[in-house]
Amino acid sequence: VEGATIRDLTVSTTFEIISGTRGGLINEVVASSTATNITNVTTTAHITANSGLSTVGGFVGLTNGVLNITSSTFNGSLTYTDGSPSRVGALIGYAQSDSLTNVITLTGNTVSGDITMTGMGLVSKTAGLVGELEDGSVTATGNTILSDITVSGTSEFRYSGSLIGEM
Repeated sequence: VEGATIRDLTVSTTFEIISGTRGGLINEVVASSTATNITNVTTTAHITANSGLSTVGGFVGLTNGVLNITSSTFNGSLTYTDGSPSRVGALIGYAQSDSLTNVITLTGNTVSGDITMTGMGLVSKTAGLVGELEDGSVTATGNTILSDITVSGTSEFRYSGSLIGEM
């Protein structure tokens, strides 16, 4: 997706992936100076990723552009088992650097549900808002995180947080 506006929408979905990128609403926001805007959207997603390189987000799996998420709600569950590297975030799985700097604004959103990372992967990054921010900036204002975040297993490097797993 590039420069889209998505508003006043309710999405309910359940799926399982072996590896790759998956978002409950958008798989990828591509590099662009034109913002993608998500406003007043409720996503109830139950996403399970099993092994392999995976990036999972309740709204967006991967972004490397300008993204605004406002007054939206994530309900559901994100579960990742046995793989590496992995990035899991209730709103965004992975904010990857690209030719444009990531500029992400998260305002007045609510996150609820379970986020679970288990297994023996080398690296795991898990958070209530963004699993990993590789480059760029996140401005987060007035967000509510009601999620249970569980990270367990024998990963060599585990990064987890209520807001961002790793920066």
